[in-house]
Amino acid sequence: MISYIVQSPVGPLKITVEDGFVTGLSFHRENSLDSQWASEASLSSAAQDAAFPAAEDAHPNQQGGNPSQKRKDFNILQQAIKELDAYFTGQQRKFTVPVRLSGTPFQQKVWQAMRGIDHGETKTYRELAQAAGSPNAARAVGNACAANPVAIIVPCHRVLAQNGLGGFGGGLDTKRWLLNLEGIHPNQTYPPKRQARHSTWPDPNKTMQE
Repeated sequence: MISYIVQSPVGPLKITVEDGFVTGLSFHRENSLDSQWASEASLSSAAQDAAFPAAEDAHPNQQGGNPSQKRKDFNILQQAIKELDAYFTGQQRKFTVPVRLSGTPFQQKVWQAMRGIDHGETKTYRELAQAAGSPNAARAVGNACAANPVAIIVPCHRVLAQNGLGGFGGGLDTKRWLLNLEGIHPNQTYPPKRQARHSTWPDPNKTMQE
């Protein structure tokens, strides 16, 4: 297993890869125990670094194991970072990096339905419950969204409450920023309607301060 932390427009992201799959993508808290292993590089520079990732920047969980599998995990990690960089710079709308999600059968259905929400689109918790085959389980769907282990790639930020943003593990400012990045402005209508993307992407500093 490899864990790696990169800087992004929405703050540090911790990416975990195991057995050739992304198994975790979370909003890293600076005061967590493994913050000392965070990379000083930005997301874009890490994506472009041919020597990525440097051994001293990687989480100690990468040490040991099968060298061939370790290299495969490094390649998947680099692919994830490149795709995230392309997403944040408006060059990519759909992620292709392999993902493996561990959860209950119900959570798996919700996450699978969530992955069907396209870039620039949203669903309410109730609509996602219907898509997952459990139309009366909107609250349980909200809990499954909160348990999503691979944020952004599995787009829980595209799931909203009927009359509001709903929750988000990365914080509501981050959720709003990601929606704005995709051309959605949730303060205007609920659920928000799809809007044309701006020619330039939102300034994260400006957006996060609003």
